[in-house]
Amino acid sequence: KETFLEVDEEVPGGTGGGTTASIMMRIGKKLFMAGVGDSTSFIVVYTPPRKFDKRKASENEEYINSERNIRMELDLELNLQGKISIHHQNKRHKPHVKEERLRIESMGGRIYLPRENPLDSKIIRQKEDGYIGIGVSRCIGNHEWTSAGVIPDPDIFSLNLIKFWSENDIPTSGGSSGGKKVFVVLGGDGLFDARREEYVASHLAYGLFEDPNHL
Repeated sequence: KETFLEVDEEVPGGTGGGTTASIMMRIGKKLFMAGVGDSTSFIVVYTPPRKFDKRKASENEEYINSERNIRMELDLELNLQGKISIHHQNKRHKPHVKEERLRIESMGGRIYLPRENPLDSKIIRQKEDGYIGIGVSRCIGNHEWTSAGVIPDPDIFSLNLIKFWSENDIPTSGGSSGGKKVFVVLGGDGLFDARREEYVASHLAYGLFEDPNHL
């Protein structure tokens, strides 16, 4: 937390912008996750199939190699042969989230909340020629929004990997190549506003464990 706050303080004034930040750091048997802003991070457990189906593998090859317009016409999709499960997804710091909204409004900030899509919520303020807005409730930099409740304080979570592996039946010995696998994902809103977490996790699992030629 001290690092996030220190970086925020050292951002030069007058830059007119800010950034989200997502960090995962493993120290021994502990995994630390810290994040500020509306980026997304999570852990994925991949369970391989008992036996790979060559037909499905061929269909996936067609999907991977198809152009976007052809893919849509043929209604192709990736069929992951194994299974994935998502764990410990972070909280995205958006203005409509209750905890964030309470802080922002208590500091005099105003929130625009579209009924049809709360994820498009923004903190707004009036300028001479209209309104400007920001779509995150926490970030590093962007000090012009501090008075409206935008803070650089991260959410921090630590995970005991020994316990996590045990609870999810994940083998830790080097000889269990056919067992469950674990990987982490960190991505910005440009990715996750367009694609669901399961979509991203499935494609990464496919490239990592089912056909590394297409990672």
